[in-house]
Amino acid sequence: MLDISMRAFPSIPEKDILAEYLRENLAQRLLNHETADDTRERIILGKLKQECGEQFTSKMENMLDDSKLVRDTQRKFNEYLIAHPCAHLGLGFTAMVLKAEHWPTDNSFAELTLPPEMATCVEVFKEFYRKPNRKLTWVYSMGTCDITGYFDSGMKEISSTPYQASALLLFNARETLSYSEIRSRLNLTDDETSLLLNTLACGEYKILNKYPDTKIVVQTDRFDFNAKFSCREQRFSILPTLEQAANKKERVVKNVNVYRREAIDALVVRIMKSSRRVLDHKQLVEQCIEQVGYRFHLDNTMIKKSIERLIEREYMVRSEDDPNTYIYLD
Repeated sequence: MLDISMRAFPSIPEKDILAEYLRENLAQRLLNHETADDTRERIILGKLKQECGEQFTSKMENMLDDSKLVRDTQRKFNEYLIAHPCAHLGLGFTAMVLKAEHWPTDNSFAELTLPPEMATCVEVFKEFYRKPNRKLTWVYSMGTCDITGYFDSGMKEISSTPYQASALLLFNARETLSYSEIRSRLNLTDDETSLLLNTLACGEYKILNKYPDTKIVVQTDRFDFNAKFSCREQRFSILPTLEQAANKKERVVKNVNVYRREAIDALVVRIMKSSRRVLDHKQLVEQCIEQVGYRFHLDNTMIKKSIERLIEREYMVRSEDDPNTYIYLD
């Protein structure tokens, strides 16, 4: 199946977009522990590397390397908890420490104010991981939580985001909460609060009751825990998959645009250096298209914008004798 897929690979025009989607999907498998065998992942990356070069797969290979270090970090954290009995978490907790430059990150949600149960875990891990020249940035939107709900029909295991889990845990202390109270306690924007409460009160699994009972969340709504909720599954997921797919597409396009801009700038500089630092516009464009064509479609406009950026940053100048000739500056 892999060999058959690779036969079609050369005909894909925008290989950099495909690479970013592959990176997103690999990240999801690694973050959700859905990769059974790293060897298989590396075989696929090896075939892609043969086709497109090391740069095409370098970030994905680094992600696999990071995932190995995660297991070592978690082992050391468990040993830390045994050696420090006062650092009691009260629940199961795993933190994946990853290098930001290797992974696609979703910062579509603002910083979350965690409930005390979850905040304790984060603070204990921060104390354990305290290292010079290291800063932990918590990306809750890429995490998952398994929580237990006790309903009249029995106990249910619920797979959720940290945002959803944080909202549900608020109802352990209060029977009823208003929209504004939930937004304030979690430190979210109105858009984020509406999206979050929609997944809990208006989706397939209505964990919360909403008053009034409408399909649209508004700022005057009130919510309480739906003790009468029931479903056939003992374990189910309330992860907002549609929103995640939309965010993924937006991230892919944004990341690819940044990559293309950096790649074209680097390509122009490399060509100018190898051309005795003087080249006319037509020759520069032809060489750029020739060298980058296998990765994505490169047009004249993209090259012109790159040239203007490099001139502005004083990497190169236009010749005083001929404005269509460029001179690279040391």
